[in-house]
This record gives sequence, C-alpha cells and structure tokens, in this order.
Amino acid sequence: MSQVCYICSKPLAVSEIVAVEHGLKTLIDSSNERNDCVFRRFIQGFFTARRSAKFSCGTSTDMVIEQSLMKSMKTDGGIARGRSTQESVISKWVYSKHATNTACEGLEDLANVKMDTTDKHVDASDSRVKRDTEDIKKLLGWFLLHDPFPVVEKIISIASGVVSDENINCHNAREVGITSMTKMYS
Repeated sequence: MSQVCYICSKPLAVSEIVAVEHGLKTLIDSSNERNDCVFRRFIQGFFTARRSAKFSCGTSTDMVIEQSLMKSMKTDGGIARGRSTQESVISKWVYSKHATNTACEGLEDLANVKMDTTDKHVDASDSRVKRDTEDIKKLLGWFLLHDPFPVVEKIISIASGVVSDENINCHNAREVGITSMTKMYS
C-alpha cells in the first residue's frame, strides 16, 4: 500500500517518504536536545516561512511546499507535464529546485522586476472586498427570510424540535432548585 500526501491526497514517491521520515526524525531528535524551547514553539505553530516582506505573509512550512513545489510540478517543465514520473527523474528534479530558484531570483534582480509587486494582502484586494460585500448582503438577506431566533411563547427543543406545553418549567430551573433545597432543609 502506498503512502498518500495528506495535503494533496496524491501518492508519495519513496524518495519523498524518506525525506519526510528524515525530517520527522530530526524534529523528534531535536526535542531531546538543549533547545526544547525552540521545539515547543515549533509545535505551537510559531515557525512560519516568510517568502516576502509583506506584513501578513507568514505561511506554514507544509503550505510552502504545497504552494511552490507542487505548483511548479504542474507547470511547463514540471514533473506532470512532459517529464517522466520515475523516481530517479523526480529525485533529480526535486534536488535541482534550489538551483533553479536561485537562478530565477538572480534574473529578477538583474531585470529589476519582482513577481510579487503588491504589498496588499490578497484578501484586501478590491475584487475580494467587493465579493465579500456581496456575500455578506446575500447572507443578511437569507437571515431576514429565515430568522434563527424567532420570538415564540413556548419552549422549543433545538435538538428535536419538540414544542413544550404549559407544564414545562426548565427555564425556571434555578428557582425550582432553590425551592426544593429549602424544603429539604426546613
């Protein structure tokens, strides 16, 4: 049975499984060393990758892998397009990614062009704000038609929808409890 990536639900190659196992072993071993504070902070989610100088660009390391490595696998020149999916080809491609990334950054510096030109967070873009506003209007319209808290004179069970009669007094539970306690001790 092959292992499956929990992020993208795709089968993992043996080299990927070995790399993940090595990374986990390193993390577990580092928990036994002097830097327990660093390990605890990592487990609590304090370590994120910052791929730009934007204010809110912290991304968890597994998402960086998903966003960059998996994306580049699916573009022209990647594993999924025009290359073999044999383990040796995948290994060479993965191990060469740091070199191609360095070359791309060098070309961006040479041409004085950056691919991430905006300092605005993706969720703060005009189109996203407009879409969110429209979604909120739809949601508010739905709630106007379907009041989640209707004013009723009787108690209704949320779980079963059963409507109470006049004998139900659970809304007076505190007073009933105090009355019964005073009767017990008097």
